Amino acid sequence: VSKVNKDWTFDVRFEDDDVKQGVAQDALEVCTVDSVKVLDLSGNTRIGDGGSETLSLVMELASLLPCLEKLDLSGCALREAGTKEMCRVIASNMLDSLRTLSIDDELTPDAASALKQAWKAAGKDESGLYINLSD
Repeated sequence: VSKVNKDWTFDVRFEDDDVKQGVAQDALEVCTVDSVKVLDLSGNTRIGDGGSETLSLVMELASLLPCLEKLDLSGCALREAGTKEMCRVIASNMLDSLRTLSIDDELTPDAASALKQAWKAAGKDESGLYINLSD
């Protein structure tokens, strides 16, 4: 499994680098989650503003997905509390392999600035952080 899509289907990369997209969960006999590089949770508003729930989810992801390179939390309604917890996770370097993070939740300038600082302090390339500021 190389990607988990927001509709909970999977993109599977085979040993010959052939990729099958949109594989249903029940079609997988063996799933090695440690190979997942892309996790798209965009539009999942159940993650929401509950900072501790967000932190718990991301910490679990960090331990289960050591190869995770791209995380899309766009439209997950993280807002202030969730963003604050995300900053703590980034600063802890628990997601060491993460190269791209998308949060499109109309963050305030302060929340966006804190996220950018945590991303930079973790030694991550600024071009990998995608944020949408509120008007």
